[in-house]
Amino acid sequence: MTRVDAGLHLPRATGSSTWRPLLPLVGQSPEFFIDNPIDIRRAEFHSGGEQRISESQLLAWRRDLNDWAYDRGFPAPLNTERRSAWDVELGVRLLEDTQELPEAFHPDVWCWLATHLLPHFIVYRWGWPSSTNGE
Repeated sequence: MTRVDAGLHLPRATGSSTWRPLLPLVGQSPEFFIDNPIDIRRAEFHSGGEQRISESQLLAWRRDLNDWAYDRGFPAPLNTERRSAWDVELGVRLLEDTQELPEAFHPDVWCWLATHLLPHFIVYRWGWPSSTNGE
């Protein structure tokens, strides 16, 4: 299991337009963008976060999470019972991987991770919204 190194700061996303990088992917299956490129040059970081996680570290973490997910049946269809199990298993895994980080519970960090690093897991679990016109 990969743990994100203690003391590293993760990228953040704020504002109502954080989801816009996903627009070109709407309607695609999660397998289509499982390895979607990321770019942390435009990401926000905590102003006091001198030790920022690198793009290569984020991609290595995602590869490890993908391997873990494949072992649990990703991307097989989820029934109601399997959705609940996926929620718990993924939540526990993410908690274990980030438990020593200074901002492990910051919502803007998880917004960036969900939008940029792990959107395939979110779409796998929740699907695409029926409308993407509104903000």
